[in-house]
Amino acid sequence: MRMFLGLVLGALLTVTGAYAYDNYAPRNDPAARPMVNWDVVRSHWNGVEASLRDMGNRVHDEWAKRAG
Repeated sequence: MRMFLGLVLGALLTVTGAYAYDNYAPRNDPAARPMVNWDVVRSHWNGVEASLRDMGNRVHDEWAKRAG
């Protein structure tokens, strides 16, 4: 359980740190690029969210069909 909590906390800290760096770092140099392309992250997250929603709907429909 501690290992799982450590993995989740580590991932959360990594994403939070990258987000904070990208939003609060000064951009004086035009060649300085953000660490993460958040538009790509958002589109991938939307795809994952849609897949999970579709899977939940299929499970619900199958469960309703079997339950009668």
